[in-house]
Amino acid sequence: MCRRRAFRPALAFHALTPLYDRAIDLLGFGAPFIRRVADTLALEETESLLDVGCGTGTLLAELGRRQRSAALAGIDADPRILVRASQKLTSARVRATLVHAYAQHLPFSDGTFDAVVSTLIFHHLSTPLKHAALGEIHRVLKPGGRLLLADFGKPQTVVQWTLLSIGRLFDGIESTRANLQGRLPLMLSEAGFQVGEVGARYRGVQFLRGGR
Repeated sequence: MCRRRAFRPALAFHALTPLYDRAIDLLGFGAPFIRRVADTLALEETESLLDVGCGTGTLLAELGRRQRSAALAGIDADPRILVRASQKLTSARVRATLVHAYAQHLPFSDGTFDAVVSTLIFHHLSTPLKHAALGEIHRVLKPGGRLLLADFGKPQTVVQWTLLSIGRLFDGIESTRANLQGRLPLMLSEAGFQVGEVGARYRGVQFLRGGR
């Protein structure tokens, strides 16, 4: 069993948490990226969804605005970021269950969700934690459910190599190794998913659909 480890808060330091949304916008992963994820996910009105690593709740708010009847939930390892997520969802009048939890220890029963989504979280996890998280996601999905994993794949340009190399200074060499080597599709397959890449990449982020 993979033990919980000390997590890095948003932007690496608690003091920077209030700047998280603005920083994400500046990095190019703001509203257009969120809309791209929501479009690709294509959540239906009666479905249940879990956002693994929901951050400040931006994606949950977007999905809730689109599908008011969907049953939404989000987990994050950072309790402070969940406070901001709760405030954002309240402002957007979107209902979602927010839980302080780790991706490798999801506090839900087997077969709970129709869909699971995770964006820009897996490059923060070590290889063992990636495997554990995918196993947990597979467990909590209903038969026939689906995972949309949006994270950095093997860099295809010099700019992407440079950005990911800089990112390794914050996230660690081991945590980003599988991403740099393009191993995420294989890891999904090993966890029991039927895997396919969905559409063109977005700023080096690949969209992987895993069917259960």
